[in-house]
Amino acid sequence: MSELDWFFRSPREAAPASPGETVSCLYLLRRDIDTCFGFDPNTGARIDAIDQATGAPIDREAIRPGTMAILAGIDLLGQFLVGTDQTRGDGRFSKGRKRFKRFTKRYLGFSSLNAELLYQLRNALLDGCGLHSERRDKNGCVTTYNFILARGMETVIRQLKDTDHSYEVDARQLRQLFELAVLRYELDLRDTSHQHHEKLRPRFDAMFPKYARPMSSAGGAG
Repeated sequence: MSELDWFFRSPREAAPASPGETVSCLYLLRRDIDTCFGFDPNTGARIDAIDQATGAPIDREAIRPGTMAILAGIDLLGQFLVGTDQTRGDGRFSKGRKRFKRFTKRYLGFSSLNAELLYQLRNALLDGCGLHSERRDKNGCVTTYNFILARGMETVIRQLKDTDHSYEVDARQLRQLFELAVLRYELDLRDTSHQHHEKLRPRFDAMFPKYARPMSSAGGAG
């Protein structure tokens, strides 16, 4: 099995039974996302649960940890896309922010504004386990962003009020867009005729030893 086949293994495939055979972080992450959104990771089918006492349907979706897993996945693939895990950038923009937004714009199809909003949601959830974040500009002015995780919206992100920075994010749509982004990135890596292939693959290879496996193989670890 090639490195690409192994790394992008479908979450629908069962994990290998052999104790010595490993799976990628991305494989585990995608299966966890399925579970959080109420889908069977083995089949992709929605899990419909009924309360035996009342006959009422049970909501099996845990959209907050599911969204956190999606944002962590963008973080992960952003490192592979640019070929570095450095966090310090020049000026007021961190390298982590740049690569997160680059992956979001290229593979999720987000505008620059929505990519920035998704990065702020990433900061809110992954850095503070909350739904608000702060951004300080070069003049020291602070903008506070507030978020609500929703389901069933017409758009993936929408502003709640025109007078502040409060937004609603459709977690279900974000899950679908992330899955498409994974497939698009994989296709670009496999396409030797892609105009950026000579850069994409070496950058992927640079991050593979450190971030492909749940336990790093860098420095000789297996």
